Amino acid sequence: MNCPHCSSKVNLRDKTINTKELPRRCPKCSEPVTLYLDTPSFLKFAAPIFIIGSIMRSLFFPSNTVVFAIALGLGLLAGYMNGYQLKPYEETNINS
Repeated sequence: MNCPHCSSKVNLRDKTINTKELPRRCPKCSEPVTLYLDTPSFLKFAAPIFIIGSIMRSLFFPSNTVVFAIALGLGLLAGYMNGYQLKPYEETNINS
């Protein structure tokens, strides 16, 4: 992931990003950012693993669902790890 303000690489496991405090801040420039799951990026990584797992299950293991479950888990993991993006923080006022 890259910071939308300074374009520096940001690690998802960084303490300033992986926190419950809002707004999250870039560890390099300290500008507020929002962490969100980008659906196209998620699908770009998850869908091929789902498809390969389905093909492997139907061709090699027709009665075994463990291979499909492993492919499903790996697809979700790959999608989530590569699908998160940062965008500039927008403050919302709920009481207005």
